[in-house]
This record gives sequence, C-alpha cells and structure tokens, in this order.
Amino acid sequence: MDWHRRVRSAGLLGLTMLCALPALAELQAWNPEKVLAAAHQLQSSVKDVRQKVRQDPAGQLPSKARVRTELLSTLQALEKSATQLVRRLEAGDGRDATLQVARKIRSLVNDCDVLWGKLAKTETSERATEPLLGALAVLRPYYFEAPAETGPA
Repeated sequence: MDWHRRVRSAGLLGLTMLCALPALAELQAWNPEKVLAAAHQLQSSVKDVRQKVRQDPAGQLPSKARVRTELLSTLQALEKSATQLVRRLEAGDGRDATLQVARKIRSLVNDCDVLWGKLAKTETSERATEPLLGALAVLRPYYFEAPAETGPA
C-alpha cells in the first residue's frame, strides 16, 4: 500500500513539473541589464509613492487612518524587497536566484492595490503610481508570464 502511494506521488510530481515546463519556456529571454534597470526604477518609484501617500490629504482623514497606515507599511516592505532585488541583481544573481524576491514583490503590489482601492484615488495619486506600474510591466515577462506577441493584427 505504501509503495502505491509513493508511485502516485511521484507521478503527480512528474505531471506537475511537466505542466510547469511550458510556462517556464515562455518567459522572456533573461536580460540582466534591462531587469536591473527596471528594478532600480521600481525601487525609486516605490519611494516616491510612499512620499505621495504620506502627503495625500485624503489619507489624513480619521476614517482612512488605518488603511493609510497599512498601505504605508506595505509600501515600506515593498521598498525593502525592491532594494533586495536590486542588490541581488547587482551581485550577478539571475532569474532563479531572484525569483522568490520577485514573487514577494508581486504579492506586496497586489496587497498595495487592494489597500490603494480603499483610499480615495485621485488623478495625482494615479500619476504617482505610473512609474511603479511601468517598472512592474518590464519585470513581469522576465519572471511570470510570456511577453505579449507583436505582429500584424
């Protein structure tokens, strides 16, 4: 009985790995210079967004204080993760060595998006996040998904 479980577990593990291989094969070819430049842009834009959140009068309202505090804390964690990504890329680490940090960044960005939605979004706050979103758009195909196909429509 134990032997059958091991065979099934090994089979499921093999199937999982086979399913993951096509996704890995579809990632953008690794470009360390471009990834590092995007990581630097992400790092600096997170600092700017944190400053904008601190200065935003909508976040100063008592009803929004908890959300603002949580957003600032999440942005701080995002800044630390972006700094870690920059350091590791500067040290010559590649995709495999930095993937865990990139996943953490993706998770923190999703958390920020949820929290940001609870605050009053303004045109100024939307513009403040544009560089951050631009950096993420550059990083995304190197870590998580295939690049968009370009060609005749």
